[in-house]
Amino acid sequence: MATETLAATAGGSPHDWLVYGSTAEAAVALPDDDAGSYIDNDAVDDCVMTYTTSPVSLTSGAVVSQVQVVARVIRGESNRGFAIGYYFTLQGGGTQSGESSGLNTSNSWTTNTYTHSGLSAVYGSDFTFWIRNNTPHQMKCTTLYAVVTFTPADGHPAVARARLVPGMRRPHGSQGW
Repeated sequence: MATETLAATAGGSPHDWLVYGSTAEAAVALPDDDAGSYIDNDAVDDCVMTYTTSPVSLTSGAVVSQVQVVARVIRGESNRGFAIGYYFTLQGGGTQSGESSGLNTSNSWTTNTYTHSGLSAVYGSDFTFWIRNNTPHQMKCTTLYAVVTFTPADGHPAVARARLVPGMRRPHGSQGW
């Protein structure tokens, strides 16, 4: 099995939250910079911010076993309910999706994770993730990303390539001592 952390590479639709930072994607990028950049729902009920991503290792035909969506949030004046979720197109058509329930903000920055496990979904394309508030009160999000666990399309786990290290006769990481 392999894992890949998927960062926002472009805005999807809907794209309703206000952006405080250079771009909507940079506003929710790792590492957390709580005061530096974030997105803000501006107290609008059922406001959604959607992001698309460009996976590197997760390719068409990979079998996805788990998806985690992670959001770092803070409330405005009182606790606020929200949801985080994802979807992607399955190889051959259709979609795989999931969304959290029962998440709430607090008066300090907190990291919330929605985990959808036990999957056996064959990835096709178009991985998208989002955050959605479900109460009409202000909240901010400084980090939003997804972590996908999968078996690569060829069935073999991803392996780091060996590299030559000065002064050694064989590549660092080489097996068969």
